[in-house]
Amino acid sequence: MRERVGEVYRKGYLGRTDDLNEADGRKILSFSDAVRRILADGTPRGLARTDLTVDQAIDEYLDAKKVRSSSQDVLKERIAADTLIVPVLGPRRLNQLSEQELHRLKHSLHGKRVGELTPADLRRWRDSRVPTTDDREKRRRAQNTANRVWSILRAALNLAFQNERTPTDQAWRRIKPFKNVDRPQTRFLLAEECRRLIQAAEPDFARLIRACLLTGMRLGELVALKVGDVGPDYVTVRHSKTGLPRRVPLNSEGARFFEELVAERDPEAPALTQADGASCTPMRVSRGLRLACQDAKITPPIQFRQLRTTYGSLLLNADAPLSTISELLGHKDTRMTRRHYAHLLSEKLKETVDEKLPSFG
Repeated sequence: MRERVGEVYRKGYLGRTDDLNEADGRKILSFSDAVRRILADGTPRGLARTDLTVDQAIDEYLDAKKVRSSSQDVLKERIAADTLIVPVLGPRRLNQLSEQELHRLKHSLHGKRVGELTPADLRRWRDSRVPTTDDREKRRRAQNTANRVWSILRAALNLAFQNERTPTDQAWRRIKPFKNVDRPQTRFLLAEECRRLIQAAEPDFARLIRACLLTGMRLGELVALKVGDVGPDYVTVRHSKTGLPRRVPLNSEGARFFEELVAERDPEAPALTQADGASCTPMRVSRGLRLACQDAKITPPIQFRQLRTTYGSLLLNADAPLSTISELLGHKDTRMTRRHYAHLLSEKLKETVDEKLPSFG
């Protein structure tokens, strides 16, 4: 224990911590044991609250996120947290759970106090997300998923520390994510495949696909697009993933498409909607794209974000500069763009060497 008294610090020995053995309240102390021992003499001290649980920390984090993120993003993180971080048994019995659900329940952080978490606790939870397998690709995908879920938990714990709900953040600062497990998208459509996909899709959904292929905008950006954001030869992205607005220029086809789309409509109305007037939810888009791919004979089906990367790949294959593509896609710099199109850049380098390097024979 260290306490400031006047102008100096006074130190006292309470016990020891141990990440391997369970606390006994006498020689080996948990954080709560240490707090109770300090407060045993009844002297009030300015210590952080220690009763905050992981469940409560996640609730507070998601409540705070509502003011800066869409409801869809908050819902996705809520589902991930309830399923993978703090799952509970609920009304079902143990014999009604699958093997995977039992595994998640065994390693759940439900009810754990944030102030009592140790690096060993968090490492065991994170590693429980990864199955023991010799299949390197399966292990990589599991590690990548574990990293994404870990980012949610770490953000919730960091907010608890910033709000002074827990006295230290050392336990989770020592946990590092798995390295080199994320893989960029490497699948793109050819122009002919894009045309087939648009023709096979339902009319309202075909408009969404075409809008993405003409602008490279993210699904969330397209859903948020208002009629008033459409100009004569550009669209304005006001709410982007990076938080920075940008203007996306349109070619002649894109200008005609958006002009017809927003003609004589309320400037505040959504530019893209479904036939029934509902917004384009991720689940609805995923289902519609899967059916369109099936009718267009595109196998395996693509995901919506691959339409965005197709936009970039078509421009890159037409010799557009990487910096231009990066700006059009709304990347902060070319590093992200270079990462997504690394294999295409390698092909461009090969073409340059073949064409420009002279013969020495």
